[in-house]
Amino acid sequence: MAQLVNAMVGGSALFECFLPNRPSLSDILVYWQTAQNGGLAVHFYDSGKEDLRYQHRLYQNRTALDFSQLSAGNFSMELRNLTKEDNNTSFYCLFSMSRDRPKLVSHTTLLVHEALVATKPPEPSSFPDWAVGLLVTLALLVFVASVIIYKVQRWRKTSTVQITNGTANGTTDGTANGTSNGAANGTANGAANGAANGTANGAANGTASGAANGTANDMEEDGEDVMLIVNKVVVDKVLEEQADPLLGNGHVG
Repeated sequence: MAQLVNAMVGGSALFECFLPNRPSLSDILVYWQTAQNGGLAVHFYDSGKEDLRYQHRLYQNRTALDFSQLSAGNFSMELRNLTKEDNNTSFYCLFSMSRDRPKLVSHTTLLVHEALVATKPPEPSSFPDWAVGLLVTLALLVFVASVIIYKVQRWRKTSTVQITNGTANGTTDGTANGTSNGAANGTANGAANGAANGTANGAANGTASGAANGTANDMEEDGEDVMLIVNKVVVDKVLEEQADPLLGNGHVG
């Protein structure tokens, strides 16, 4: 029954072959051959030494026996540098003593496998390329939006300051102008009112004074007339008394 040996491309495989009864090495012939392609010679050991004259070129510099184990009847062979072409190849170990008919000792089938490339599992923190691109795009959008917001806020602050300054200036100017205009208008109005009031008062006072003075003068004139009249009467009485002594003792009322 054939044995199965599994190996990897580039590796090596060991095919077992144990001879019975530990024969004398100088009297035996042991060789390995394949079952394919009409039986290719793989390795020879003849009369106590290796004989590689008939070894097929496919196996040159690739086979080896463990000489420390030969005296114990262990003729296991190692095949190195395995290739894809070695896959599913059957190897026979044949033994002959004293040039007798060769006997089959072992049958081994080689299965060569492709070397598996160890892949590192993705790290939990790693992202696919599309995710990285999306993150970069989002970061750029956030940056642009931040710049726009900053510009708008700065423009609003500038506009507010300008409006505030304009309002303050307008208020100040308006107050100053109002005060100045008010003072000017007040002075003008005061002057006008003063002039008007002075004119009116002057006219009134003049009229009153004139009237009073006129009345007084009239009264004085009337008094003088009365006095003149009275004095005339007195004079007339005196003249009468002088003319009539009897009237001199009378009371002049």
